[in-house]
Amino acid sequence: MVKTYANFGYEGQLVDVEVDLRSGIPACDIVGLADAEVAAGRETVKAAVVNSGFKFPSERVLLSLSPADVKKNADCLAATALAVVLASEGVEAPDILVMGRLDDKGKLNYCPGIFAACETAKEQGIKYAILPDCTESALVKGMEAVLVKNLHEARTAVDAFKAPTVPEYDIRFEELDDDDDSLDDEKGYGALKKAMLVAACGGHHMLTVCRYDSVETWLMQHFNLLLPQLRPDEKKEVYRIHSVGGVLNNIIPVNRPFVVPHPTASIEGMCGGGVNCRPGAISMAHSGALFLRGAQEFRGACLQMLRVPLESNSIVLSRAGRSTMFPARFQLLMTAQSCPCGNFGTDKACLCSMKEILRYWQKLGNPLLDRVAIRVVDSGKGKGDFMTLKEMRAVVERAWKAQLLRQGYLNEYLGKDVTEKIVDQYSKLFPEGMPIRCMHETAKVARTLADMEGRESVEEKDVLEALSLHGKLPSDLVENA
Repeated sequence: MVKTYANFGYEGQLVDVEVDLRSGIPACDIVGLADAEVAAGRETVKAAVVNSGFKFPSERVLLSLSPADVKKNADCLAATALAVVLASEGVEAPDILVMGRLDDKGKLNYCPGIFAACETAKEQGIKYAILPDCTESALVKGMEAVLVKNLHEARTAVDAFKAPTVPEYDIRFEELDDDDDSLDDEKGYGALKKAMLVAACGGHHMLTVCRYDSVETWLMQHFNLLLPQLRPDEKKEVYRIHSVGGVLNNIIPVNRPFVVPHPTASIEGMCGGGVNCRPGAISMAHSGALFLRGAQEFRGACLQMLRVPLESNSIVLSRAGRSTMFPARFQLLMTAQSCPCGNFGTDKACLCSMKEILRYWQKLGNPLLDRVAIRVVDSGKGKGDFMTLKEMRAVVERAWKAQLLRQGYLNEYLGKDVTEKIVDQYSKLFPEGMPIRCMHETAKVARTLADMEGRESVEEKDVLEALSLHGKLPSDLVENA
């Protein structure tokens, strides 16, 4: 990805430059808090691309500069022009910092902040830079920097950089003995197994509405069989958390954590704390899954405190004037009854009033539920069988490899800009009034479905299937009754 830099104070901010080519009337649009210079610079970009010997795309061009809350000026035009050239040629490049002020002839001139930009880029692991040929650029050390005079030389420099690499490792699963329980032991429940597979492929949060001691609950308790073992780059954080938690004794974890707290767990038990700020359940589930069996039985405060870690992938604990931050990137899995008696929506008589059902679901709350992309409400037997555990693992392996090669992490942690593109492209498919957060979570699921089939682009059928996996909850049915 092409990156540039926005000067502001001592730190400044790296800016991602993304180009989307789409069908439509030829035009060039720029989004991302660009000032008047950048808006007017669209013609400069076009002229520079053409005058440098390249063809400007005939499609409708959308230039996205993120983060959207950082103001950008004309110093980003050189990076924008190079990004357009690479997009039109279909070239995938490693992360490259591009600096310099562009003129309509395609020449790259000096701009302020070159050295500061390179220092910031190095801190974020960026190895390559394309800089204007000037005195300040010559001061840059510790990066593979190429000094160029124009856009044509900048494009040539991209080919000299190494392709992006992903750490080499195998995606492995826990080996099972012949007499071990597995997902194959329970026949049927194809709808639930498909939802579990999608959740495992993309790291998505999942809720299953069922009876407390039902087969669905048993299947969810075996979700960890679908998760690959810890990657080498993940073990360090997991080992450290388990060491501080006092459980890294004679057992060295190889499989992903699968933490199942008791419904009576306190906030300290979930978040962590105590005299030495020991990790809680959500940090112990880092790089794995946190399974809440019978979610409505947990304390309301424990459920609502999950929202911040789910958003930030970390949790801050304070004790005696000191603070510490634990990693807390986990996959949330929940089972819940449809109502207090558990019979709502089944063939058995439900004795609960509508107010009781609504009050029962209010304990989970919309802010938490909006973060749950996959909701399985009706998964009873008779829906057909599904893949074997071996076949499901093969799909997970294919999806994980596709995501790691493309972006280095699972779809659950895709940036907002990626999900916004999917939502904008298929806006007519999303139900009217659907919360923005739900739309973004559904877009992540659609991206996962495409990865499961080995496709680069998200299609309409992916969005429709993702919406079908985001089922209506009993509280929604009661409100609309």
